[in-house]
Amino acid sequence: MMNQDEYGAKLFGFMGAGSAAISIAMARETGILEKLLEAEVSMTSQEIAEKTGLKERYVREVLGALATAEVIQVSKDSSHYHVPSSHKSVLGSTSAFCRMMPHFGQRFPAVKECLKLDGPPGVAFGAIPEVFDIMDDYRSVSQDMFIDNNILSAVPGLKEKLEAGITVAEFGSARGSLLANMAARFPKSSFTGSDVVADVVETANVTASNRNLKNISFKVYDLYDLPKELTNSFDWIFISDVAHDLAYLDKALSEIRRAVKSGGTFSMLDICMHGSVAENVGNMGACLLFTGSTMLCLADSCRYENSAQLGPSWTSEKAMEYLRRAGFTVVNVHQNVKDKHMTHFICE
Repeated sequence: MMNQDEYGAKLFGFMGAGSAAISIAMARETGILEKLLEAEVSMTSQEIAEKTGLKERYVREVLGALATAEVIQVSKDSSHYHVPSSHKSVLGSTSAFCRMMPHFGQRFPAVKECLKLDGPPGVAFGAIPEVFDIMDDYRSVSQDMFIDNNILSAVPGLKEKLEAGITVAEFGSARGSLLANMAARFPKSSFTGSDVVADVVETANVTASNRNLKNISFKVYDLYDLPKELTNSFDWIFISDVAHDLAYLDKALSEIRRAVKSGGTFSMLDICMHGSVAENVGNMGACLLFTGSTMLCLADSCRYENSAQLGPSWTSEKAMEYLRRAGFTVVNVHQNVKDKHMTHFICE
C-alpha cells in the first residue's frame, strides 16, 4: 500500500495526465499538431502560429504543456519544438482519440444526472454529434494498421478470399471509413455497411461516392431486426467496437448469425477488459475503459428497458458467453500485442 505522500503524488499526477490529454486535443483541433507532424525541422512558437493562423501567445502555452508532458521535444533554450520521426505515427493516432476527453466534459452534466435515482436512464450516443467526427478521425488515422494487424492477420485465408471476391458486411459502420478503406483495397469483393443513424449513413454514402468506390453501399438497418432478404447473404460479417454498446446483444448476434452464409465467418472485434477489477488495479488502460463506459457507452445502452448494460469494461469471458449462446463456434481469439484491449473473436 502507498504511503500518504506517494498516494498524494499519484492523485496529482492524474490531473497532469488529464491536462496533457486536453492539450493534445487542443493542438490537434487547432492545427498545431498537424504542423508539428509535417515539419522535418524544429520550429518556434511564432513560426507555428504563422503557419496555423493562430495567436502566438496561446500557441506558446499549448506547446509548453506538450513539451513539459514529454509529448513533444523542446530545445535547451526553450525556443524550438519538434516531434521525433519515430514518435509521429503514434502521436498522430493517439491524438485523435485524445479529442474524446473534452467530449466527455461536454457530456458530464447530463451523465451526472443519470446517476441520480430520479434522474434520466441514460444519454444517447449521438446526443452531441461531435462524437461521430471524433471516432471517424481516430479510425481514419489508424485503420490501415488496424486492418492489417487486427483483422487480416487474425483470420487465415481472409486476405486471399477478399482478393478473389466475397460478400462482406459491417454492422455499426458509422461513417464507414474502415469499410471504405477495405473496399478500396479489395475491388473484387462487395461491401455493405450499415448503421441505425440515417445522417451517418448518408455521410458514408457521399464519402464512398466521392472516392468513386463502386463496390460498396451503406444502408440504414436495425441490427435487432435485419431485413429478411439478408438471410444467408454474406461470406464474412464483422462488427468493430460495437458489441459492448448494444442494449440487446443476444438479439443482435442472433440476427447476424442469420445473415452470415453457411460456412461463412463472423468477426466480433471489441474492447474488452481482461480479468476482474482486482486483477487490474494500477492498470490505467482499464481505468479509461470504465470512464469511457460511464461517459459514453453505458450511458447510451441504459436508455433502453432491460438493457444488457455492458460497456467496454465487460470481459472477454463474458463476450465468449454471448457468442456461444447465439450459436457461434469461436474458432480463434486474437489479440494484437500493441492493442491489448481490442480482442478479435473469429466465429463460424
